[in-house]
Amino acid sequence: MNIKELFTKTTTVNISVVKVNNKNLTKSIFNQLNISSPFDRLYNLKDNVKFLGYVNDKTKWIIWSDENNLFRYELKELSPIVYLNLDRDTIDMLVKIYPSELVKELYNYTDAEYEKIYRDNQISTVLDVKEQYIILEKQKLVREIFENILERQILL
Repeated sequence: MNIKELFTKTTTVNISVVKVNNKNLTKSIFNQLNISSPFDRLYNLKDNVKFLGYVNDKTKWIIWSDENNLFRYELKELSPIVYLNLDRDTIDMLVKIYPSELVKELYNYTDAEYEKIYRDNQISTVLDVKEQYIILEKQKLVREIFENILERQILL
């Protein structure tokens, strides 16, 4: 391999610009954005969400808006659902990531023996196929958003 081939003389880079009231998004404005997830607790998108990209400021922050407001949310907060593995991860882990009523019931069941049995079991052995499908569909959506966000860096 020729090292010189790894370097180019000319490169075109597309830069995303976010404007707030016709002014570029600055570090000062970015620091004032409220932190809020574009998803509810069960990874349903909130109403009117539009993803603008991400800002790399000590960590990666998703910049998103609804019809009236601009928000930021730490990208790594989506990692647990993105990397969830139903055949490997346990109900104990799932209740922290995806606290649906069904999952909470399985985890917090009043019978101590039941909790002991199911808490450490793989998700795929405890949840029925329908509930697994719902989780996998939400995981797919979040993963696609996660991957697309990484292609849209916003420079301040």
